[in-house]
Amino acid sequence: MPSQARRRMSNEARREQLLDLCADIVDREGFGAVSIDDVARSAGVTRTVLYQQFGGLDGMLEALVTRSTERVAETLEQVTSSDAPTLSDAMSTVLEAVDADPKTWRMFLIAAHVGPPSLTENLETGRSLIRGRNESAIAHRRTGGAASGQTDHGLTARMLQAMADEMVRLHLADPDTYTSRRLIDQVAWLEHQLFAEPAPLTASDDAQTAAANPADARANPADAWKAFVAGLTDAGDQLSHIVTGADANEQAGAFAP
Repeated sequence: MPSQARRRMSNEARREQLLDLCADIVDREGFGAVSIDDVARSAGVTRTVLYQQFGGLDGMLEALVTRSTERVAETLEQVTSSDAPTLSDAMSTVLEAVDADPKTWRMFLIAAHVGPPSLTENLETGRSLIRGRNESAIAHRRTGGAASGQTDHGLTARMLQAMADEMVRLHLADPDTYTSRRLIDQVAWLEHQLFAEPAPLTASDDAQTAAANPADARANPADAWKAFVAGLTDAGDQLSHIVTGADANEQAGAFAP
């Protein structure tokens, strides 16, 4: 009976089933844990079926990357093709896609550095599209503004992209704490801060700030920025340790909730 059920599955359906099982392993343990034998065993088929479908392990992983890229590209196209979406609208679209297919987004935002080279290449292509769209939107929103001549549109676009990446990672790791609503509200607040003309700061405001935060009132903003960069450097060192680890168990640690 099981063999008859397998024969009734179309070639395309079988291919999707095998890619789903491959994605399950990647999501749980990382790319290094995927093997032809494990996927075949999970599907209840022989190794020959996988070789017929993909030509081997590398072909299966590349097919998984291609499928995942197409899914992410659909979302990116929605975000970049809209006439004038707000940042919060764009984040809402992305988070809806993340909730619908978290494995794919974990693959791009968590596993990219330990996966096939094409995964990183495709991710950077998508990020370039987003950066270009954000840079154009920022330039449009700031044109004529008081600070328009001082705005580095390209750098601002990269900062927004880094923020969005981190928000999606937080949502994937702990969706109950970092809910879609919480993240979207924060993006809406940030958008207002970036693009709304700020009210002038009064002497009374300065006095209240100093009274509430006496230690911070005279802090050098450059020192805060240096501390932020140092934190990013430490995070990069930790990621580098994960990426360069030869042990598949080290890679699997990147996927722990």
